[in-house]
Amino acid sequence: MGGRGAASGHSKVGKAGGGGLPAKLLNNGSIQDAVNAINNKYDTNIQLGPMPKNINTGEVKQFLSGVDKVFHDFPAARGEIEYIGFGTSLRSPVRGAKIAAQTSRKDKAIRLGDFYTEKDTILNITRMHSAEQQGAHEAAHAYANSVWRKRGFEGRAPEAQVVFDALSRSGALHSIKAEKEALRTISWYASKDKSANGYREAFAEAISKTITKGENASPLARAIYKGAKNLQ
Repeated sequence: MGGRGAASGHSKVGKAGGGGLPAKLLNNGSIQDAVNAINNKYDTNIQLGPMPKNINTGEVKQFLSGVDKVFHDFPAARGEIEYIGFGTSLRSPVRGAKIAAQTSRKDKAIRLGDFYTEKDTILNITRMHSAEQQGAHEAAHAYANSVWRKRGFEGRAPEAQVVFDALSRSGALHSIKAEKEALRTISWYASKDKSANGYREAFAEAISKTITKGENASPLARAIYKGAKNLQ
């Protein structure tokens, strides 16, 4: 794969994903308890919207644990999420992918999709990522939004330069095939992204995988994580 060995020289990221909700809360608490825990820990004011009666409480709490991990590693993300609720008709920016959740920059909100009303786990449903990784992915978008907001939403999206630089160092930009193969080392979803989309999904996937898998994430994912940390 184009991005693995070549990106390894930039893979040292320290202790990623030091946050996360405690096991006691994940096993026994409510969704509101999880939101309260995040608000108390980070002095945020996230409001929880109405949830369907058949919401999968355990998976939503895992999702929130992923959000917590990003808040821990990327403090700038904390002010970009003010509401977490349930949404319908969510559309993915990546062709061929069904969407489990979506982040809105306009109203600083995350909305969960129908997958979270299923009894099965998000990992089994999507075959791509766990609910915790999904939460980290959406919070990573919020982090990028916070950086771009400080820049007045001018110029190139911050994600684009970080991913481009990591791909360039890996030697994966000499062809579209090499680029896709490099992004595939992060995840299938990342490999469907492209520069025209500002590499937004690849950026979020890299943070999500690194923050939940640590040194087991791919070298390219860890290189992007490191570049993302430097944006703060």
